[in-house]
Amino acid sequence: MSNASQNDKESGQNLGLVIPLNHTELLHPNDFDEDRVAASQILHERAIALARSPNDENKAGECLEVVEFILSKEHYGIETAYLREIHPVRQLAVLPGAPSFVSGLVSIRGQIIVVINLKVFFDLPDDKNIERQQVLIVESEGRKVGFLADAVQHIRRFPLDDLRSPLPTLTGV
Repeated sequence: MSNASQNDKESGQNLGLVIPLNHTELLHPNDFDEDRVAASQILHERAIALARSPNDENKAGECLEVVEFILSKEHYGIETAYLREIHPVRQLAVLPGAPSFVSGLVSIRGQIIVVINLKVFFDLPDDKNIERQQVLIVESEGRKVGFLADAVQHIRRFPLDDLRSPLPTLTGV
């Protein structure tokens, strides 16, 4: 026996399982088997939950998939069903007499598309640095329009059950 374990016995300290002195039952090694089985079952359930793909979770409820983009340090999203393509801003042809939120026209593969500056439309601070911006080409009811964005982040999914109805002031916009 080592000096350390002999000193522990003499001092009354036990480095293993601590059992209160007033405990009247004797512990049996089989008592720990139930704990091991329960722990193993919990770990197995967690592994299955973590291995499940995000699409499995969405089968129970539908999701809304949006492309997240930034305007003046604020995050916005457009449903991917409407998004056709994303392009860097090249040359915008100025459209005289257009409202202030219309940045101009852009030609993409021979199609002329109106480009809207949402920062002007939503009255957000505009740094006028068009070189870094991107145009999100959106199509709805056969019409295409481009929206200027400072940056395009990524695609996000939101369960439909978690979404709230739009504000009454924004209906029809």
